[in-house]
Amino acid sequence: MRLLLAAPLLVLWLAASAWADDRDYGPDWQVCIYAVPSELPDRLEACNRMISGGNLPTPDLARAFSNRGKVYHLLGARQKAFEDYSRAQLLDPKRVKPYFNLGMLYQEDGHYVEALEQFDKALALDPRLEDLQCRRGVVLKELHRFDEATAAFEQAVQIFPAEACSIGYLIEIYAFADRFSDALAMVDRAIRANGQGTAQLYGFRAQVHEKMRQFELALEDLNRAVTLDPNYYNTVRTRGRMLTKLKRYDEALVDLNRAVALAPEFNDAYQWRGDLELRNGAYHQAFDDFRRCLSLQRDNSVCKVLGMQAAFLTGDFAAAAQLADSLPPKFFGNAPLHSGLAKFARGDLAAAEAAVKTYTKMMPDDPYGWLWLTIIQRRLGKDAPPELKDIAMRHDVWPMPILRHMLGSASAETVLAAADVPDADIRKQRTAEANYYLGELAAMAGDEVKSKVYMKESVAIGYAEIDPLNFIPVHKDNDAVEVGLAAATLRGGL
Repeated sequence: MRLLLAAPLLVLWLAASAWADDRDYGPDWQVCIYAVPSELPDRLEACNRMISGGNLPTPDLARAFSNRGKVYHLLGARQKAFEDYSRAQLLDPKRVKPYFNLGMLYQEDGHYVEALEQFDKALALDPRLEDLQCRRGVVLKELHRFDEATAAFEQAVQIFPAEACSIGYLIEIYAFADRFSDALAMVDRAIRANGQGTAQLYGFRAQVHEKMRQFELALEDLNRAVTLDPNYYNTVRTRGRMLTKLKRYDEALVDLNRAVALAPEFNDAYQWRGDLELRNGAYHQAFDDFRRCLSLQRDNSVCKVLGMQAAFLTGDFAAAAQLADSLPPKFFGNAPLHSGLAKFARGDLAAAEAAVKTYTKMMPDDPYGWLWLTIIQRRLGKDAPPELKDIAMRHDVWPMPILRHMLGSASAETVLAAADVPDADIRKQRTAEANYYLGELAAMAGDEVKSKVYMKESVAIGYAEIDPLNFIPVHKDNDAVEVGLAAATLRGGL
């Protein structure tokens, strides 16, 4: 969340640069203090001239130092910014902005105790300074003082009902505590305080409805938001994501294309468009979008996971292996398994066996690890691992029928019947998986005709993903590996 809110916080900070003081010492003062249209280097030169001129009374000299510190801050000269904010505090200890700005500098550097000290000094001078309580709340949250953080955010929306920074954090806090009615009441107050509401505020209310799984109500709010501001990237992108969730893919694609056009420098529109393309069977386009996402944010683990899935589906197993190896297991515990399966797909059975064996030691309760170790070892002419029998007898619903089929205690028909469950997404995923594994086992038994029938059915079903917010206990939530390997088998690549 910290990354998502950094840009809005910076915008709020910059917007507060015109302070309520009517002194005017000429053009340099206007540029340095009021930031009349100018570039940062021009503002820096103007502030330098004002400070070196020696004619400013002490309070205004403090103001000039504070503003020069802000310019240095924006230019990345953090030590000079620190020095100027500190000078401003010494010159005028009752001026609030130098404390606020120095606190923000400390916060950005991860010095949260020092940041809180500065914010508390600012609070003592002006408890109504906009954005101050939100900044305090963020720092308190980083210090794991969660009750105090919540109180700071709540104090902010009491003073400024439409303060976006605190509303965004409180929605997450309230949702975590199942306080959805409080979240809705807070956003409704903000909308009333604003008059007709803003695109951002309706976007917040849509966020609450989504967390309540009221997707149609969320879409209604997003429609209002886009009507109010058709060029507001966040709500255009979010409406595209919501339409994807509602399986209205054509409409979703229009919004996500629009989001990319509005802000091609942001990675998340590519991420969501790629997710839509995966669901819609456009695997190559999805892979391209995940690559664009990663070109903009190299450490985006979500785009790595989805890109790996798209790589399996397109048959680019080298890319799948590379992406799997780049994933931290603490974020994606199945990464070592997927790395082994990419090696399997490239024909390196020995390396695949070693990787999957390692995975079964790391995650001994995942039946997919034992399923794949069995397939790989059978291809190598080895017996199934002895653990398979005990794993197959567990009460987990899926994929245990496949393991029992491997042991000869369940027929192919039993496997397919077990996949035929009421939930459409789960049924699609399990049926695609069942057909792939039945096809793989039929090929090992020498029945290429039956194997081909199963593989074709898996590919025809295509990619399926289970919404994690359904809270259905599953060992994995998509069939990208199986569908991709079925397609590669039909192409003669496996």
